[in-house]
Amino acid sequence: MRSKYLNLDYFRTQCTQIYGTAFKGPNTYQTNLMLGSVDLWGTNIYFTNGVEDGWKWAGIQTLPQSSTMKAEVIDCENCAHCVELYDEKPSD
Repeated sequence: MRSKYLNLDYFRTQCTQIYGTAFKGPNTYQTNLMLGSVDLWGTNIYFTNGVEDGWKWAGIQTLPQSSTMKAEVIDCENCAHCVELYDEKPSD
């Protein structure tokens, strides 16, 4: 569905080419601190991302084993945004 070359490095390079070498990109850590997302907590929360999901870089992809939450990048054919959560089909 998407080229394996459309990754975070590709988009950073594209932004640098458009905005110049002064472009530093977003300060993800600072944004997370401001919005509180570095201290996520809960129980039985499942974060899912498809391997071809263009939004996976904005999502939680890994968590410590001891966490009651789970994060996983699903690797399946045509695994894009939330496709692994669709209803079961006879072709599955």
